[in-house]
Amino acid sequence: LLVFFCWIKRRDEMTVKKKEVQIPAMVKKARALPQTPRTAWQFGVKRLRLWVWDDDQDRAERPYSMLVMELYPRGTVISNLLASPVGTYPRPTDALYMLLKQMVDPAEDEKLQRP
Repeated sequence: LLVFFCWIKRRDEMTVKKKEVQIPAMVKKARALPQTPRTAWQFGVKRLRLWVWDDDQDRAERPYSMLVMELYPRGTVISNLLASPVGTYPRPTDALYMLLKQMVDPAEDEKLQRP
């Protein structure tokens, strides 16, 4: 069980490093995108009022949700993600990665744009 836990922790660290390596390339792509006039985005982190069982720590945790919202003109949530690992506050690189990913690789019904 200890080996399994270490493997999960190492895999999570590898995911973090992979995101950090991708960020400079994503910044270049985002800078090349046209800036949409009068578009306002907001990023927020909120601890949810529900409990999720964490098998790694054998206890229940309240997860953090990261949201990217388009305040103007549509007034809607355009992206959301639960922070990983469960119960830990997201790192600043997680926020930057999420915003850049929404700009350069949006959902199918969204267009490439920079707020």
